[in-house]
Amino acid sequence: MKNSIISNTISKSALNVFNIIVPLLIYPYIYRIFSANTVGKMDYATTIFTYFSLVGLLGIYNYGLREIARKRDSKEETNYIFKNLFVLGLISNIVVFIIYFLFVYYTINDSVLKKIMYVQGFGIIGQILYIEWINEAFEDYKFITLKTIAIRVFSLCAVFLFIKNDGDYYKYVAITTATVVVNNIVSFVHIHKYVDLSFSKLCQNINIKPLIIPLFTILILNNTNLLFTVADKTILGIYQPSEEVAFYGVGQKISEMIRILFLSLVYVTIPRLSYYLENDFGAYKTGIKQMIRINFLLIAPVSVGLLALSKEIVLIFAGNQYANAIPSMQLFALRVFILSTEAIVYNQVIFLFRKENFLMKANALCGLLNVVFDFTLCQCINSSTAILTTLICEGLFQIMCYIYIYKKLQLDIGLFKFANFKYIIISMLFIPTIWFVRSFELSELLTVIVAVFSCMTIYILLLILNKDSAANMIINKITIKK
Repeated sequence: MKNSIISNTISKSALNVFNIIVPLLIYPYIYRIFSANTVGKMDYATTIFTYFSLVGLLGIYNYGLREIARKRDSKEETNYIFKNLFVLGLISNIVVFIIYFLFVYYTINDSVLKKIMYVQGFGIIGQILYIEWINEAFEDYKFITLKTIAIRVFSLCAVFLFIKNDGDYYKYVAITTATVVVNNIVSFVHIHKYVDLSFSKLCQNINIKPLIIPLFTILILNNTNLLFTVADKTILGIYQPSEEVAFYGVGQKISEMIRILFLSLVYVTIPRLSYYLENDFGAYKTGIKQMIRINFLLIAPVSVGLLALSKEIVLIFAGNQYANAIPSMQLFALRVFILSTEAIVYNQVIFLFRKENFLMKANALCGLLNVVFDFTLCQCINSSTAILTTLICEGLFQIMCYIYIYKKLQLDIGLFKFANFKYIIISMLFIPTIWFVRSFELSELLTVIVAVFSCMTIYILLLILNKDSAANMIINKITIKK
């Protein structure tokens, strides 16, 4: 079992790193090939597609992963769960596919947008074979990693080979859609080692009715986040030129790559904190406070650095034609900090206390408030005001969560202690440091390199001089492991 855990950890880590490297390679190329108008239309089409895609998927992934993981020692029960979920997914995706194409045909007037959405629509049919939850339930992470890397490398090569000018947008959409579909097909073929795929077996003893309510509940619970950034892009696409959607997307993509790295810190500690919550409440409280402090220590400098270097980062990542994305990038930099803290409050406290209903209601309330703000500002909304309303509503959600934890769960997690906020104060020194580096008028890339090195040096030295306990704890753990 030990080897299996080590192997799984290596495989998942490799996949996470790869999933960050690929966007760093592909997006700068795409942003320089396509105009902001074209990118905006592709982003808007993807936003609309997301709504239909999620309904087609229902909550099958989460439900299937949980149930198969519980019953995987029983071949008979595994087959029963799989075939019912597969048949339900088959029905839901076919119905959604038909509705999607009717929606595009009757409501989309822009010929370019319609072409993009038609191509993307075939991804809904490909979702019928989306059964990665089987491989994850059986912890077959080595297969998932190798398969995903191989397919995405071919996809990456195809983009560089076939995408040469702004008119190749439909080829790019076709490549990205085909990548997802092929990935699903390979996974589906692979699961024969875990479940019976014979047609006769799949059609026997089907009973999907008991699954409908649980799956719709999971669908709603897991997708209240649609009322934030996805809703922003939808409303931007309706009321503003496509370029505004593209400018919004630049900041979102950059910040999301960074956020994924920090979320891994949250997710890997959930099992241990869950154990402490059940068996040693004192250790749990200590662990939560340490996590919050470490989060501030790591994310504060990153967030402030992103904010101060937004101009250079946007120009390096997307090029001069996306200079208007700089203000929204600065706001997305703040969002990285808000969401990293929210992830701890959400996943490691309220979720572990099994208070999902509160999370769903609070998230839905704040999300609906964001939609109201967006529609209120619809005539003057742009990429910056859209993400600003989201920041306000996500901040409100975090305050509601903290009050709930303090009042209802009667737990003081030490979120607003000075020991945490001092990392923000220290990080503010980055702003004059970066202004000084800019005075040398270096290239954007060199400015970022020199600024990051200078700011890291200042930050680490100040932590050492202050004998920071959280920093010392991290250094000691790294030293011991070595």
